[in-house]
Amino acid sequence: MEEVNVNGRSLPDLKRELNARISREELDAYLVLPADLLKTAKAIRPITGVTVGDVITREEIEDRLNRAITRQRFVANGVKEQYIDQLSRPVDLETHSVNQKGEEGVEDTGAGFVLVFCHRLSDLQ
Repeated sequence: MEEVNVNGRSLPDLKRELNARISREELDAYLVLPADLLKTAKAIRPITGVTVGDVITREEIEDRLNRAITRQRFVANGVKEQYIDQLSRPVDLETHSVNQKGEEGVEDTGAGFVLVFCHRLSDLQ
């Protein structure tokens, strides 16, 4: 990850330079953040790159970006970072299936879904 300074360049010029770096395989992708990002809820310019269509990658980037922006908004409004960490602890969700007799089974790891999903994908090929 690297920060690219605009240094007076226009957005189209900067994007041309970044796109050229992607074509030379110097970058995988880039994301342009608006200067007023912490103050507004404007949509962020699209991420641009080679494999940005990957849903998991996109969701991971979006999740991390949202957490970072939220954290900075809290800090900008006077919330101490140690409190942000305490208040933002994730919740671990454990799921258990229930059989037809109403009995709770072992923890459901989602492996069944993955197997069915992978099997269905192989049927399409």
